[in-house]
Amino acid sequence: MSRTALVVGAGAGISASFARLLAGEGHEIALASRNPAKVAALAGDLKATMHVGDAADPASVDRLFEQIDRQFPTLDVCLFNTSARAPGRSPRSTPIRPAPHFSLSPTAAFSFVRLPPSGCCPMGPATSL
Repeated sequence: MSRTALVVGAGAGISASFARLLAGEGHEIALASRNPAKVAALAGDLKATMHVGDAADPASVDRLFEQIDRQFPTLDVCLFNTSARAPGRSPRSTPIRPAPHFSLSPTAAFSFVRLPPSGCCPMGPATSL
């Protein structure tokens, strides 16, 4: 059975490099992105499946996990690499009201880890990257 990997927040940077590394080691890859058109070429190069999703939206995460559960009986690696960037200067943030792009990652991380895919961690507890 082949090893499997899910990359959430797939893009052209760290996540693409990580996906290439895993594909080179024989992993079957699934890429999840809010904008899959940006990583379509990467998906083609790696023969990866593409999944549309927003990690900050719990319903979108549920749909993603349903798709991954159908695709992979077990999930060996999961990279959580979401971000949102606004062009130009960052808006002013306060401890009570962080700028939207600063609050996305913690919000998305909570949404994502609350219910991992059913096949995740077949050998027991594991660390998500």
